Amino acid sequence: VYYVHAFMQLPPENRDDVNFVVPTGNFGNVFAGWMIHQMGLPVDQFIVSTNQNDTLCRLFNTGEYKPETVTPSYAPSMDIQVASNFARFLYYHNEKNADKTLSQMAQFMAEGSIDVPNFTASNFEATACSDKEIIENIKMVKAEFDYLVCPHTACAFQDIDLNKTNVVLATAPPAKFPEVMKKALGEAPTADALEALKKKKIVNYPIDARARVVHRGVGCHARA
Repeated sequence: VYYVHAFMQLPPENRDDVNFVVPTGNFGNVFAGWMIHQMGLPVDQFIVSTNQNDTLCRLFNTGEYKPETVTPSYAPSMDIQVASNFARFLYYHNEKNADKTLSQMAQFMAEGSIDVPNFTASNFEATACSDKEIIENIKMVKAEFDYLVCPHTACAFQDIDLNKTNVVLATAPPAKFPEVMKKALGEAPTADALEALKKKKIVNYPIDARARVVHRGVGCHARA
């Protein structure tokens, strides 16, 4: 929904050649955007922005899906090598052939990689961002736009084409990452809501390690 909402906020003269730039590890958010594009939203490109764990970047540039060892980064929520939503894109790449998709995923599980036959990236492009580049991008965005981005959002500014209309999906308050922000800018930002949460007492509710008990607890939490 927010892809459509963001697009409709753009002035009509800026709705041609629109890129959505999405920091991603699990490929769910940007895949949702691609789905709404298939339904008619006129997006030029979806830029898949990864950190140094760049399985998806390599996929869209080479057609090979080959996870490697996860390397902890400044953008930890993107420290993913096996994107669980990849199979969904593969299904559409295979023209909704479920049997073919299942066979390819079985091959991937057995061999640890897969060369996708006749791979086409559709209107996806992909970039990868090292920790050093995350720091540089945080500095650049602050200098150019007077805006603070968290380490995950900073990945979206890697190799970004500033001559196009880019809608960048931000991910988290920069205050959640004080050490990285201080490394980039010399000081750590704060957020009132986050500081208020830090002052609250942590409350734990021990429960038995049994499926029925856990399920009941999750249900209560959802209703709350």
